[in-house]
Amino acid sequence: MNLERLAPIIEQIIKQVLSEDRYPFGVSGKKGNKVASGKLKNSIKAKQTDNETIMVFGPGGVPLNQTYGAWGGKGDVNSGRLKNLKGVPIDVLEEWIRTRGLKGRDKKGKFIKTRNFAFAIQKNIKKFGIKPSNFIEISLDVLESNQELIKAVEEITFEQLVNTIEGIWV
Repeated sequence: MNLERLAPIIEQIIKQVLSEDRYPFGVSGKKGNKVASGKLKNSIKAKQTDNETIMVFGPGGVPLNQTYGAWGGKGDVNSGRLKNLKGVPIDVLEEWIRTRGLKGRDKKGKFIKTRNFAFAIQKNIKKFGIKPSNFIEISLDVLESNQELIKAVEEITFEQLVNTIEGIWV
């Protein structure tokens, strides 16, 4: 079956789900997306790997389900992060802060150094964890009702049926 037409649609939907402001953060009830540096979003690639399989790859060209299942329970973008685990690396947090353009403040309202802000975020993550985003499951839900994908699947299925019928008449 020729699934090559489906791969770009699947890829686009997963990237769109990551970019939507649907993920709660903070205590204010605000929502944000899961795109900071763009590394995850830009790494998403969907490819037909054999006659009946489309594989979705993430960072490092590793299948997305392995990329986000291989962190040893420490957490990731999809499944969140449990509280009371070892702290998130400070350099990663500093890069995230700079990418997002965030500025931390002390109790008096004065701006603090990025490194101090990163330590504060690290402490908060260790204390409360990070809620799961479930972007993979949300992507599957969106894929299920995407009209462009449904139409492409119908066309591929019809073409395959016609080829089968033509094979009978030969």
